[in-house]
Amino acid sequence: MKPPVTGCGLTGDGTDGSPLAVAGGSWPYACDPEDNGGVIVCGSDGILRGEPRSRSRMTSMFFDRDYANVPVPAGRNQLVTRVEFPFTNPDPCNAATVVLSQEMEVTLDLPPGAAAEYGFGGPDEMVYYRNTGNTAFNGAHWQVTKVLNAGIAQPGQTVTLGFDVLVGRGSGGATYTHVQGIVRALFITR
Repeated sequence: MKPPVTGCGLTGDGTDGSPLAVAGGSWPYACDPEDNGGVIVCGSDGILRGEPRSRSRMTSMFFDRDYANVPVPAGRNQLVTRVEFPFTNPDPCNAATVVLSQEMEVTLDLPPGAAAEYGFGGPDEMVYYRNTGNTAFNGAHWQVTKVLNAGIAQPGQTVTLGFDVLVGRGSGGATYTHVQGIVRALFITR
């Protein structure tokens, strides 16, 4: 009988005086190792290796755009700009769930009696302003946020994430002068 090849945490030759043994540890988790334990393999360096560890990472991209008092259209959900950024899953081994956080605001100038709305990412009128006073309301803005599941990114995959900035229901000489916001992507691997 040929003696077993040892190394990579395996010791002994299988005899009574030198039984085969594996260098192991204790399971420090509340769940069962039979249902939740990972795979162990022998690396090319001769060392036992476990499955890749889970990771999480958030990356943020900012945008800031000026406009020269553009009239707010009367129709609903009119496109001002599309905001897109590339985000890369930082894990070279595991697919990641991508959680997308979108933040945005539009700065409005509203003469007396003027009104306008804005929102993003679809037919979603998130903010509506109406100036019911006797003086101009310049620089009106309110930051809005959405948090969405953006799907799965494969290991190392770059995905393009963003949204449409929309305005509408403009009346009484309402204009927009500025758009700014943040797109954040949180990658969570298993």
